[in-house]
This record gives sequence, C-alpha cells and structure tokens, in this order.
Amino acid sequence: MKRRMVLLLILLKYCFQKKMPVWNTYKCLREVGRERREDVLYLIQIDYLNNQQADSFVSYNEYVDISVQINGVEAGDLLDNKTTLYKRCPHLLGRECLVLTECTEEQKLNFIKGHRQFVGKRNYGRFAQQFSCYDTSKQSVEEILKGIQENKQVLLEEYIVQHEKVSQLYPHSVNTIRLHTMNNGEEVRMFLKPKMRLGANGSVVDANGTKGSYRLLLNLDGTVEMAVQLNKWSRAKQVRVHHDTGAELMKVQIPYVEEAIALVKEAAMYFPELPYIGWDVAITPKGPVIVEGNYISGATSTYQIMKFFSDGIGIRQELEKMLAFCTKGKSLEEK
Repeated sequence: MKRRMVLLLILLKYCFQKKMPVWNTYKCLREVGRERREDVLYLIQIDYLNNQQADSFVSYNEYVDISVQINGVEAGDLLDNKTTLYKRCPHLLGRECLVLTECTEEQKLNFIKGHRQFVGKRNYGRFAQQFSCYDTSKQSVEEILKGIQENKQVLLEEYIVQHEKVSQLYPHSVNTIRLHTMNNGEEVRMFLKPKMRLGANGSVVDANGTKGSYRLLLNLDGTVEMAVQLNKWSRAKQVRVHHDTGAELMKVQIPYVEEAIALVKEAAMYFPELPYIGWDVAITPKGPVIVEGNYISGATSTYQIMKFFSDGIGIRQELEKMLAFCTKGKSLEEK
C-alpha cells in the first residue's frame, strides 16, 4: 500500500508538471500496460524518471529488435519448432519423449501404455497454451488417442516430477527456472540472474496468465534474492510468502541451480546458430532437466520490475554487455 501511494503521488506530480489530466493519463497508461503486460504504476515511475535512471531501462520492442538482430530472422524456427530440441539433444531432456510424426503406431501405443501420466504438446506452441496432460488411470487409450488427435499434438513426453522443495512452493504446476545463455562461438556465458516462475490460484502452468503467478530472482547458489507476485496484468508487488501455500519464499534455497546453469551451457552448444537463448529448466529429485528453449526470451518486464525494486535501474547495462560478447565487439551490421 505504501509503495502504491508513493507511485500515485509520482503520477500526480508528473501530470502537474506536464499539465496533463490525471485520470485520463492513468487510463491511457493502463491500456499500454495491458497491451505490453507491464505494471502500470511501474511504467509511470519509469516515465517520470526520464531524465534520470530511465535511460537504463529497455522497452520490450527494443529488446525484441536487438534479440532478432543477434539471432537472425532465419534461425527463429529452430526453437519455435519444438521437435528440434528433441532431435538435437534428447539426452539433456531427462525424460522419455516421442515425436509422433517420426514414430510408428506401435511406438505411440507403447508410450501411452508405458506411462501413467504424460504430456502432449502441439508444435510451435507458446505461453503454455498448447499442451495437455493425460492420465491413463483416468482415461482409456482410445480417449487419449482422440484427445491427441483433436488437440493436433505431435509430441508426447513423460510427465516431469519436480523436486519436493520446489513442489512445496506451489504443487499444481511444474515450476521452471528461466536461464539465458550467450554463445559467441568460442564460449558460452550467462545473461542475467536465474529467475524461477511459480504458478498461483490453482493454475497448472507457471507462466503468467489469467490467474497470475510469482517470480523469484535467484542467486547462483539457489537462495532467493527477491520475490514478486504478478496479477493477470503483470502488475507486481514485492512479497515474502506465497499466498496459496504459505511458503516463505525468501527462506528457501532452490536445489541444483549451479547444475542447471551447466546444463543449459551445454545445450547452447547444440544450437550454434542462436547466440542468445532463453531456457526453461525444471528441477527434479535427480537434478535439472530442460523443458524448452526460446528464440526470443522475455527478459524485460519482470526482470526490470525486480531490479527496480532493488536498485532502481533497468537491464540496459547487462544487455550492452551481452551484445558486446555475442558480437565479439563488432557492430550488429559487421556481425
């Protein structure tokens, strides 16, 4: 409440200086926030700080443009096409997977009968909207086959059982860590800190949607530096406890974070065409497993909100370092 009052006062001061109507300005910013899925009051504060820290922030469109220039337009299909990951580094996925377009009917039936729970995915799906969970103890093989066909799914994968410590934070979704790799052809490095996503309000996915979610900014040893709760419009507030489970988020230590970093660094070597990749990694009782890779990874919204809470600056400095590393100091035109 205190933060909200401070930001509203900033809005009033800003509108007074710019001689703009407060309510209309707020409504316009609210529409922008919905379109960009950003915290409205956060946008107000960034705009107000135009002559100060605002230069350190990166807009989503600017970030996407730079990401596309680094990776190239032609390479976009490599990770958008989910089957590529299965084909290039299946040993890093940590679970049995089946590409339906490249298997026999017998192999498909054996997979279904051999797993009590598994996931079916469409190709080119985004925002966790293109997958279904199947349970052979509750559905017949015929019902499952019909569901796979109706949902136009081409991938089946063994259900991920996450580590007990992660499940205690929120048990209804597979909670993943977003890790960003940079590969200049000679070396692979990390960009930004690890960021864990947690579902909320009964959601079976950890991505932010109509039910909101949580984000944990992690240190390299798995301890939590900061926790924020996002509503369905991605408006953020700093928190210490998950309201569904009562888990004290600032006291946990996520296991296998260093191993997860090593895993995605290895995976990045299988995609030399993509200097910059955002990886989603799940933590199981046996260690980290890759869920998917992303050609353009959202690294602006929640990262900058969390950084703003901590030090009042954005990610431009980190982005510039990433650019210099990926291009070996050359301009994007020379690359």
